[in-house]
Amino acid sequence: NPVLLAEQVATLDVLSGGRYDMGVGRGYRKDEFEAFCIPMSEAQDRYVENFQLLLKSLSSTERFTHHSKHWNFENIVVEPAPVQRPHPPVWMAGGTPQGIVYVASQGHGLLLDQLASVSQIIERVNWYLDAQEKHGLPRDAAKCGVTRALHIIKDEAEREKAYERRRQTIKKIGDLAKRPGAANPQTFADVDIANDDAALIGTPDEIAERLQKLADGGVE
Repeated sequence: NPVLLAEQVATLDVLSGGRYDMGVGRGYRKDEFEAFCIPMSEAQDRYVENFQLLLKSLSSTERFTHHSKHWNFENIVVEPAPVQRPHPPVWMAGGTPQGIVYVASQGHGLLLDQLASVSQIIERVNWYLDAQEKHGLPRDAAKCGVTRALHIIKDEAEREKAYERRRQTIKKIGDLAKRPGAANPQTFADVDIANDDAALIGTPDEIAERLQKLADGGVE
């Protein structure tokens, strides 16, 4: 319920003294949709409608009435009001060029996934920065959240254990992402972990080198 969620978000913003950031995403896990009895085919439609109503609820300064496809409210007030106006900062997941351009155009922060390679992350961050500039916003890579798995090793035996754990993690992520009636987009069992630079697995020097590569590409 986006109105109830707005009240919860605003309450957290008040309790934290205006330090709350709000992360949103459409969702992709089959089991989650089934648990809430929502067809996955409705995901995008519901996401857009709910997000717009969430922002309306947070930014409204007076009572309002709302009628849309899935939600109807009459003469409601959302309390408390958030400290940050019109609403707390929004961070939104994105990966495609179109999605990243949209996130940047709205002034939201961008959340990137943990499986993309270093080159893919750099490419996506620069899509975001270019879109910021195109829409008259300052280029700010600090608004791109880059997630990396981290495993610091001391010797080669630890490296092999780290690689095996990474294989298991990727497989679990792939299993969760499978959608009914669709082929899995990646063959997770065939990932070459040793040459996959998405995760920060290695000695401190190796990890520092990979972090520097990300920084040189514009990641902050």
